[in-house]
Amino acid sequence: VNFYYLKNANVTAKYIDEVDNKEISESITTKYKEGEDYTTQQKEINDYFFSKVEGEPSGKVGREDITVNYYYKYNCDIKINYIDKTTGVIMDSKTESGQDGEKLVLKHKDFENYRLIEGPEGETETTFTKKEQEINYYYVYVGKIKVNYIVQSSGEVLEEQRYEDVEGTIVN
Repeated sequence: VNFYYLKNANVTAKYIDEVDNKEISESITTKYKEGEDYTTQQKEINDYFFSKVEGEPSGKVGREDITVNYYYKYNCDIKINYIDKTTGVIMDSKTESGQDGEKLVLKHKDFENYRLIEGPEGETETTFTKKEQEINYYYVYVGKIKVNYIVQSSGEVLEEQRYEDVEGTIVN
């Protein structure tokens, strides 16, 4: 009399953050007998975007345990504000979305009669992270002044001068 035994093997599906390699959802382990068909499933995980899978999501169980890693990237937002420095009024705002670890090229915005005075200059690169991010660009109003020197008795304009400078500048 011969006895034949089939080996048991575990198939484990893990759900991992691709950037920090930490598990972001409970792994699922199922026990199978050697030769059985197995299937693992990708999960929908709040705030995460599926990125890639390592290992065979389905197949036949052999003599060894099987691990299938599903990798995800966190969905991130960067809020960008364009603010009048004098009044504190947000002139415009936008939110850029991407996945944790991705790069974003920032560029200031031009506003008529305003000059950028504070914030990233030119094209600047930043990286999406899980941490909440807010980037502020500060502007000041550029005032335009026209000064006419006029002869009071005749109204004749002797000289005209034009000035253009940021709000708060004293003109002599």
